[in-house]
Amino acid sequence: MQRIATAEPQFSIVTIETTQYSRGFFERFGFVVERVVPGGFAPGFDLIEMELDLSWYRFGVSREKNRIRLKMTTVQMEELQNSV
Repeated sequence: MQRIATAEPQFSIVTIETTQYSRGFFERFGFVVERVVPGGFAPGFDLIEMELDLSWYRFGVSREKNRIRLKMTTVQMEELQNSV
């Protein structure tokens, strides 16, 4: 993810759709569940929409801290980046 975050600066969020069976895998990389649709893919296969905020990787925050959701304006992010 660090490579994606630095190589593609125009993107700030990665959104994926997965199932309950691979949800834990993506959570380990800092993805956060945004929406759950029971049976959204097929009976027994829930649609789990997950997002990863790439700004955490750009600022060098650990994956564990990436699980904390934080909404920032562009100005706030620039101020934070300049203070590091």
